[in-house]
Formats: sequence, structure tokens, C-alpha cells
Amino acid sequence: MKSEASILIVAKPTRIRDGLRTLLRANPLIDDVVQADNVAAALQIVKDQPPAFIVLDTSLVDDQVELIINQAKVKSAKIRCIVLADNARRQQLAWTNGADEVLLAGFSTANLFAAIEKLLVPCSS
Repeated sequence: MKSEASILIVAKPTRIRDGLRTLLRANPLIDDVVQADNVAAALQIVKDQPPAFIVLDTSLVDDQVELIINQAKVKSAKIRCIVLADNARRQQLAWTNGADEVLLAGFSTANLFAAIEKLLVPCSS
């Protein structure tokens, strides 16, 4: 499978976000990785350059996960949203708000890539 996808990471600028970006860029299925430090920047990117995936860190956007997911789905139903939740409450909120996949803190790189690959198939059609 040679489908390539772009990913938007919505998270605070930290070493963890930078590490996540590096990991994602190493995956041959991923064409481009862009970052947004805040909700406004994320929504602008979704509007101007809709990504195939959005990776949301709930520690940044806890109360605005629903807004970002909804705006992404309005722009294109093909945009997939993966939420990185730091606790079970946020995990449940992400599912309720329409996330396509939710990974709880402590997830492995293999789990992240498996989630992306699972969701990539619908994006490439």
C-alpha cells in the first residue's frame, strides 16, 4: 500500500510533541506532518489545508476536542481524528465527541502506527 497522508498534530510545543512528529515523519505512509500550538491555528490549517489525520492531545484542547473534530468533519468527512487522552475521562469524552480512534496515555508507537494504518484505508479511497 503506497497511500500517503498528511497529519496535523494539535499539541503544546514540547519535547513530546517534537518526538511524536519525528516518529510520524519516519512512517513511509505519512507524507507530511504539520503542527498547531493552539485551537485557532488548528482550525485555520483544517480550513486551508485539510489533513488526512488530526492527532489531538487532550491536555491542550480538553474542552475543545469536540469543536476541532466537528470542524474537521464538516470540512471533509474523510478527515480522521486520533485523540491522545491522558486519562479515562478524557478518553470517554473523545469517543463521545466523534474521535475515530483514542489512545490512552502510555500507548506504544506500534499502537499509534496501527491506528493510523487502520484509518488510512478509508482515507485513500
